[in-house]
Amino acid sequence: MISRKNIAVAAVMLSAFLTASCNATPDNKESESESSAEAVSEVTSVQSETSDINTPHAQVLASETEPEEDTTAPMWLEAPDSLNIEADSEFEVGDYLSYIDDLDSTVDMTVDGDVDTSVTGSYPITVTLTDDAGNKTTKDINVTVYEPVEPTGDTEPGPEPEPTYYEFDEFMADYAGEGAMYGIDISKYQGDVDFEKVKAAGCDFVILRAMVYYKGELIIDEKFAQNLQNAKAAGLKVGVYIYTFANTEELVREQTDALCELLNGEQLDFPVVFDWEKFSKFQQYNLSMAGLRDLYQVFKDELSKYGYEGMLYSSKYYLETIWKPSADETVWLAHYTDKTSYEGDYVMWQTNCYGTIDGIDGPVDLDLYYGG
Repeated sequence: MISRKNIAVAAVMLSAFLTASCNATPDNKESESESSAEAVSEVTSVQSETSDINTPHAQVLASETEPEEDTTAPMWLEAPDSLNIEADSEFEVGDYLSYIDDLDSTVDMTVDGDVDTSVTGSYPITVTLTDDAGNKTTKDINVTVYEPVEPTGDTEPGPEPEPTYYEFDEFMADYAGEGAMYGIDISKYQGDVDFEKVKAAGCDFVILRAMVYYKGELIIDEKFAQNLQNAKAAGLKVGVYIYTFANTEELVREQTDALCELLNGEQLDFPVVFDWEKFSKFQQYNLSMAGLRDLYQVFKDELSKYGYEGMLYSSKYYLETIWKPSADETVWLAHYTDKTSYEGDYVMWQTNCYGTIDGIDGPVDLDLYYGG
């Protein structure tokens, strides 16, 4: 099992950090990447029992009633119509696909047709997914094997187009009639934030990244303690989220316990957010839709032991196709548009990822909160 020593130490340090003077000079931003194994005072990591994401998924709890017949075929999450493959390279079509089933954690994939990467040309193939009940879905893909062309040096790539930034005062004006609070969500990537300026700009709340699961390690965001102290001192309402792609119930419990021990009873203004969004090559996690929903329920159940409630973060597409939350679920919707077409219930809406606000250098996510 996970040792609690490092998390306990971090929680004590966080508590001490929060009781320090609000006028203390903020720490300088760390330059290390999330994959660094170095331990720093604000960052600790918890090694999971295995870093292999292909660990067997815990079985879905059996219903006391006879289950309904499974008539739903597996669903493609990513499946291109065509692929361009460099000659003499290794090719595995599954590396370019992502799929999920409603009930089965593993799905059989078969390929009709061959691709010879030693010979340039066009190769049509058909990929078939079959679940345990025999439901099938297929995808025709045209694979083109090509010889790379050496660059001539006559042309240079042009500059990347500059994104359209959304100023916070404009954001507030656009949604002035919706009766919502205006907020942002941040992590270490926003650097040292001047929350007094953020508050003065009209921001009501901030959602902070507390922990991230990365390459088999659970890591505390290195700006979390600083952000939590300074945001509260500025009078902002505060919430937290954990970014994870844990794929077993045991691992979700361990991570949730670690998060709650880090919080150490800290008063929050919002439910604790579950951010699971690693849907590329989803089949590697050995999870079904039902299994993924079970993980969120485990997260909420474990949070309740510490007196916290949970909130689900996801994009419009995945809310509609995979999560399918009930009307009483607390949802944070991500949909980058002026007016969302999402028809489900939600209490928070992340509208844009290119916001700008005084007190933060660079872009920041913009959010509306409709709760009480």
